[in-house]
Amino acid sequence: LKAGLKTALWVVGRLKVRYLLWLVGAYSNQPMDDGFTPRQKYLESNQLSLRSRVPPDTRRLRLLEMVRFPEKLTWGRGGIRTMGLTYQDVDQYKKWINRAGGSMKVDARVSEKDLTHLYIDIPDSDFVLQIPCLEKDYVAGLTLYQQRLILKMCRQMKKSNPSLADMYAARAALKKMTEQMRTSG
Repeated sequence: LKAGLKTALWVVGRLKVRYLLWLVGAYSNQPMDDGFTPRQKYLESNQLSLRSRVPPDTRRLRLLEMVRFPEKLTWGRGGIRTMGLTYQDVDQYKKWINRAGGSMKVDARVSEKDLTHLYIDIPDSDFVLQIPCLEKDYVAGLTLYQQRLILKMCRQMKKSNPSLADMYAARAALKKMTEQMRTSG
């Protein structure tokens, strides 16, 4: 036990000496066995770690905030139809589906706060396409929660596949109900 204490004290003492030498700069500027000073090694390690950091892809970070559809959607000639809305970009469709009557199953995401665009992952690639909604006037300022409420109201009115006019009417009714609730409370 005494031998262990002696060596432990010697190591702590040696550490103090090294620390004081480092504080005054003598240790930091003396070359070690490999020819580099501790200061050079420290600076080199920081530069390497800074070089290895790649700035994040903000588009991918934005996708993490979006809601993914549980099932794959079909992107056909008429576009992608989901939640009673149609999304289509003819140029992108021609680029990625280059055959007559062709379609593709895609993973899709949508922002909870804005339904103006649908973001789709192209299978077997790293591309994410932004497909606009064809009903731009209808989706302006519409959230995912509001669209789900509108579709629920349409189902309550016994319309299983509502048209755009039906959704406009349900949206107006929802707006009227919201205003009434705000004033009655």
